[in-house]
Amino acid sequence: MIDSADPTNNCDESQESIDKKIQSIFEIEEKIFTENSNPMYLDKCGKKITLQEIHHETGIGDNSVVLIAVTSEQYNRDNFSKYREYIKNNLNKNRIYYGLWPDTKKNKTEWDVLYTIENNSDEIQKHLNLHNQINNGVTQKMALIIDKDGNWNIQNNESYSQTTSNSLGGI
Repeated sequence: MIDSADPTNNCDESQESIDKKIQSIFEIEEKIFTENSNPMYLDKCGKKITLQEIHHETGIGDNSVVLIAVTSEQYNRDNFSKYREYIKNNLNKNRIYYGLWPDTKKNKTEWDVLYTIENNSDEIQKHLNLHNQINNGVTQKMALIIDKDGNWNIQNNESYSQTTSNSLGGI
């Protein structure tokens, strides 16, 4: 998870320092994280951020935005730099987020590296199936569609099941 200092991160600290901060926050939160916990998100500087703030950062007005994880079934932070560099270099995305998500089927907490895309069904499906090579053949199960108030719906990968929804504004 350690990279050299990145002057473009606009965080006034090295990537190594940010990675350690994210690791520390996740390790603390993971101890109290359950299947009933709300997902938690951090920005690229390791500061807590709400889904409403993520939506606002995209600057798309009232339109919904989609949050996609590159990671799939990741339960530690060892590969964060690999995923972060993949997002920057392969997807040309500079707005990166980190999240904790309850994996109720495996009774674990998934550590995610995420990015945003526009809300377009074809684009969502493309991105859900785009990263399986970096995840040992495992595709993404879902994406979060976030509205301007921070409420979200889950859009499942077409190979899984129907869309579900939840209202957790202000997480």
